[in-house]
Amino acid sequence: MVSLLHTFFINIFFFTYFYNAFAYHFDCNLDLLFLRFSRGLRAPTLISCDNLTENGAVLKRALEESARARELDRDFQTWVHSLAAPNSMVDRIVPAITPVAIAQFERDFGYYDPSLISTEPFKQWVVQPHPGTPELAKFGVEISEQVLQFEQLKLRIFNGAHSTNAYFSQLSGLEFVYQAMAIPSPEARSGFLVYKYTLLAPPVASATNRAAMVSTF
Repeated sequence: MVSLLHTFFINIFFFTYFYNAFAYHFDCNLDLLFLRFSRGLRAPTLISCDNLTENGAVLKRALEESARARELDRDFQTWVHSLAAPNSMVDRIVPAITPVAIAQFERDFGYYDPSLISTEPFKQWVVQPHPGTPELAKFGVEISEQVLQFEQLKLRIFNGAHSTNAYFSQLSGLEFVYQAMAIPSPEARSGFLVYKYTLLAPPVASATNRAAMVSTF
């Protein structure tokens, strides 16, 4: 990994931190960035994939503060300050894996994977414009200055509606959200969600988002 990070051709770094290990990861990444700086390579773009508002700004500020606290080379601190760190929003639901899902995967593909991870079909990744925009757009990343509004869309519509249905499930003695979607009727429940969507959706919302919300639940 170290050798890859210090090649001329890799100019975008993606970060996701575990909440109980921020300091450790910042120090490690600063060390990797310093190696790149010392070799005279181009300053990379840093993209945080954490579920934090203005995650790019948070990442860059934390790296700068860590560099100052460690009293690293002043030129390197200036270099870190110059790094591009666009904000981003990632929305991809990863359901809990059950023994049944693991067994089904093994039957389908002939491989037993105790660490299996699956995702739901809907996905959305939005990144502010930056030098690597053309490359990311090739892989379906949406490039927009309205990252905050897309984050509000995720929280208000997908997360908010999901929580609302979870509460309905508990009150109705049901275990799963998809069961709650079936009462009192699919049409009535979908109508409620569409109303909630219309009331709370930020300007970047679309009919596609609304349809994805209902079908996901």
